[in-house]
Amino acid sequence: MNVFGLTGGPGCGKSTVSKYFSETGKWRIVDADAVCHELYVNVPADLARELRENFGDAVVTSGGSVDRKALGACVFASPERLRRLNQLVHPFIFREVQSRLDRIASAAGDGVSGVLLDAPLLFETGMESLTPAGVIAVWADPAVQRERLLARGWSESDLSARIAGQLSASEKLDRADYGLISRGDFSFLYGQCKTLMQFLTYKD
Repeated sequence: MNVFGLTGGPGCGKSTVSKYFSETGKWRIVDADAVCHELYVNVPADLARELRENFGDAVVTSGGSVDRKALGACVFASPERLRRLNQLVHPFIFREVQSRLDRIASAAGDGVSGVLLDAPLLFETGMESLTPAGVIAVWADPAVQRERLLARGWSESDLSARIAGQLSASEKLDRADYGLISRGDFSFLYGQCKTLMQFLTYKD
């Protein structure tokens, strides 16, 4: 089973690409952000303790879930705190992602073309080691990223902090094996997805 990484900066169109592949019915998707969300809903006791010790009691609710708003306000204002959060959380996410990839590989039938590991922080967390078939990066011009993120309701400060907290879209594109360019309407991106999907499916 061929496992490819899919990454890109915020507002670059990565989720659009992931959805396009998924809707073919021939590709399986492992969403690292969804894994993180599930982890934050039901936080392991040892992680909850570390989060409280590092970022204050308010970041974990009495019900055992992460208050994402409180945690975000705490870490995105400080690169040092964001790095510490990543050190704490990413090993949990990495193990669960690996487990899901293993389950997909063991259950996949002949009709499955491949698996995409959809991970915004693929390179930053070392998850590219889980994608031996290669990495796809989605790139957009920084001005396009900004326009899209502001349209989603992000503030200027949120936008700057989130983008600064990871590799730039251009750096991800440079490190990837395959690139998709997202500009203008999404029909241009869909055309690239179709071509890439055909290449990845039949290149062996």
